[in-house]
Amino acid sequence: MKTKVLHLINSLEMGGAENQLLLLLSNFNKSKFEWHLGTLHKNSSLLKGFNKNEIFINDFSNKGRFSLFGLVRLYKYIKINNIEIIHTHLVHAGIFGFIIGKFAGCKYFFYTRHHTLSDKERSLLYTFLIHILKRYTNIICVSKSVYNHFLSKGLPKNKLKVIYNAVNPVFINVQERKKVQSNSLISVGRLVEAKDYKKLISAIKIIKKKINEVSCYIIGDGPEFSNLSKQIREEGLESSVFLLGEKSTEEIIPLLNEKEIYVCCSKYEGFNLALVEAMAMGKTSISTSVGIATEIIKDGYNGKLIENNTVNTLADSLSVVLKDDQFKRDSANHASVIIKELFAVEKITKSIEILYLEEVSAIH
Repeated sequence: MKTKVLHLINSLEMGGAENQLLLLLSNFNKSKFEWHLGTLHKNSSLLKGFNKNEIFINDFSNKGRFSLFGLVRLYKYIKINNIEIIHTHLVHAGIFGFIIGKFAGCKYFFYTRHHTLSDKERSLLYTFLIHILKRYTNIICVSKSVYNHFLSKGLPKNKLKVIYNAVNPVFINVQERKKVQSNSLISVGRLVEAKDYKKLISAIKIIKKKINEVSCYIIGDGPEFSNLSKQIREEGLESSVFLLGEKSTEEIIPLLNEKEIYVCCSKYEGFNLALVEAMAMGKTSISTSVGIATEIIKDGYNGKLIENNTVNTLADSLSVVLKDDQFKRDSANHASVIIKELFAVEKITKSIEILYLEEVSAIH
């Protein structure tokens, strides 16, 4: 008999956690497990083109909005389908998935933490989540930094498991290497304060004094779009910094392929899948020392780490790398090796499935 697993997430709007979940569901074992996917808020365009074969997808929102009536439907769904494992993602799903699941008689609870810090870390909601997570069966941390963060929050060490995010094989299997645009930088991420794109734009202005033809392309959308657009205009960088908006995976790959250097200037990260994807494609990568970057970038070998995250340090680091053709060639050649070793989707899905089966078989 198949083990029935429900993955519950806030929504399926564009984001790293959402894309990662759909990638895993596409590659999980369908012969040993029965897979269910539920959202508490509206679904999104991420499901367009998604292979739903043997995956039961349910929207527990009320016309796209979170509702108590939706939680009642979630309770009934868990009961009727005899869900054995509930695996939650992000804050609201982590809280309500556990509470409703307990009432419905579910036995095992897994949570994946996709980031370390948050601007809302001290809120009552996050505090409540930490309290609830202590009662979860297992907590998957997508990097060692997430693991250490949860240890500092007092979560039981025996419940914390480090399992990296998987990288989409389409990034690893890119064969055609376009002629790259010289002195071009690219970054992918939500336009939020944590990504610190304001600092990157300021750094570009400094770099242009030394390398006038430098250009920077930022893929993503979010609440900081208008502020960053205004900054670009005020700094006179309209011909050097470009906000490209939200793009699909199919659109991102050729853009990454033709740019020279990938940049992450985040204040904090849990994983930063976009950095991993860029390295999988053999991009020279520069990142602040946050999240997964400290675990996969060997400074000076397959990329560059920025320890002191200031505008001047960022500008200096980017300038040095832009001028060093030998380093760009060598680091690009080394970048994809560690990605293939650590982040293959088959390896990640198997690790998660083993965790499930260890718990279920311990009782059965």
